[in-house]
Amino acid sequence: MQKRGTSQIDWIMSLALFLLYIGWFFVFISPQISLGANKDSLMIVLKDNFHDQFSWELDKFPVFIESEKSGLYPIVFDYNPNNSDIRFLDGTEFVIWDSKLIFQANLTPNMTTYWVTKGGGYSHNYESTGFDRDEDQATVENMTVRFENMLLDYVNYRNQEKITDVQYRVNNEALFADNTSFEDYGFAAFYRSNSEINHTTIVFSGGKEIYNFVNTGDAEYTLALDIVLDDYQSYYTDNTYFGNFTYAEGSEIINYTADHVTVYDGHDLLSIFFDNNVSLNFSAYNTTLDLEVRMPLTNGYEYKYVFHEGDYENVSRREFDYRYGVSEVITGINLDNITTGYASLKAEWQFPKDFNIRVYENSSAFIYAAEPTYEIGIESSSITNVYAETEDSFALTANGSLIPISVNYRIW
Repeated sequence: MQKRGTSQIDWIMSLALFLLYIGWFFVFISPQISLGANKDSLMIVLKDNFHDQFSWELDKFPVFIESEKSGLYPIVFDYNPNNSDIRFLDGTEFVIWDSKLIFQANLTPNMTTYWVTKGGGYSHNYESTGFDRDEDQATVENMTVRFENMLLDYVNYRNQEKITDVQYRVNNEALFADNTSFEDYGFAAFYRSNSEINHTTIVFSGGKEIYNFVNTGDAEYTLALDIVLDDYQSYYTDNTYFGNFTYAEGSEIINYTADHVTVYDGHDLLSIFFDNNVSLNFSAYNTTLDLEVRMPLTNGYEYKYVFHEGDYENVSRREFDYRYGVSEVITGINLDNITTGYASLKAEWQFPKDFNIRVYENSSAFIYAAEPTYEIGIESSSITNVYAETEDSFALTANGSLIPISVNYRIW
């Protein structure tokens, strides 16, 4: 009986020790078992949260400009998306106005490609590009343009007065502006005169060309310009309408209908282009040359003055052709947005474990000893069992560049 009692006591003590061991095992080991069993799922969740929080995308598309010209020229064409949140990757300044994309391009006798990104929340700070302008006057290289009530009134080109006066009439009544405005975009100055029609003149820092736009709404108007010109010697539209001004003592009248005309003296030319056929009426007497233009307006009407040199027969309404290329969507990490604090992200992501995320720029594999470029999280203690993974990815900058990065994730 004594041996049996001793055996039962030994069995009870062994069972107690076993249960105590099992208890301590779960106290100390269960967190590591829990992380080990779920570490892959937790890592996937952490990566997904990071990419969802800090990834962004941009649209990137090319604009192709083809031309036979060389030099700096204004580029104006329809921009149907009418989204001003764009940027030229080479830093070209631009403005989106009245559903038109407007900038200047250094044209060459072949194709020029401009890459544009869209969707970056861009801001635009227009800087002076070397020409003087205010509400009354714009002076660029070789040209001075003066305004009265924001309407072009005078042009001096290469130290010669080319236009000395312009009178404006709408439906045979003198045009008086109800309100005016001056807008400075660095590379271009906008002069706006609003009445029954809205008339805008744009002078570019590159000179040579002066654009004019007229908006009428749904109403029908006729705009007449009475322009006093320099004493040009000849005019040319085509092989039907051309000739010389005699400047006889009696007034010489020349009139016809066309959508453009060039007046010239040797290789010094002024071409005026219109959106449609207009009535042209020249009056030359003594040393004075007047041109009356009557144009039937449509909404968004455009006409422009072009001061240039060369062959009067070789003029074109537009110095370029353009087309859009295929847009592509670029995705990457927005490093500038990695500013949110660890506690906020942990709560927002409802992440059950502590974590640390380190981002290393321009590296295909992070180096533990190196300082990360960006870091989110807290430091783990030296005795903590940490589960870590590293992935290679790309950061996307606001100008559309993809930069290789390594992202190191740690969970404990």
